[in-house]
Order: sequence, then C-alpha cells, then structure tokens
Amino acid sequence: MLTHKSVHVEVTGNLKLCRDPYDDFVLETAIVGKVKYMVSRDDDIKGDTELITQMRKKGITVYTVNHFLQQYLFSI
Repeated sequence: MLTHKSVHVEVTGNLKLCRDPYDDFVLETAIVGKVKYMVSRDDDIKGDTELITQMRKKGITVYTVNHFLQQYLFSI
C-alpha cells in the first residue's frame, strides 16, 4: 500500500518560488520531503528555468512526465 511508503511532511507556506502560489505548496513539500525527483505536467513548474535551477540547487531534478517515463520506466 502506498501509505506504507509515504512520509508525512509539514510545510510552512512561506516558500515563494513559483508564479502560482498553490504550486509553491507542492514545491515546498518536495523540498521538505527531500525528494530526488519531481515529475510535473504543470507549465508553471516545468517551464520556469529559474525555478528548475533553484530546485536543482536543493538536490531536486524536475522532469516532465514524458521525460521521466523515457528516462526511468522505458529503460528497464
């Protein structure tokens, strides 16, 4: 079950990286949760090169869904 592999994280809502403030909650969750990859179809996330650079500085690689699937799923 997915809940056995999940980690509860608490966010402050203070992160301001994205044009869309609702996306900042998702970004902060990824940062606090210390993920390696973030996969998104959201244009505000995947299309913002400065945001992607900031996430990379925090150790998080942002992928589009297609790129992630090509890189990790289809290479198995």
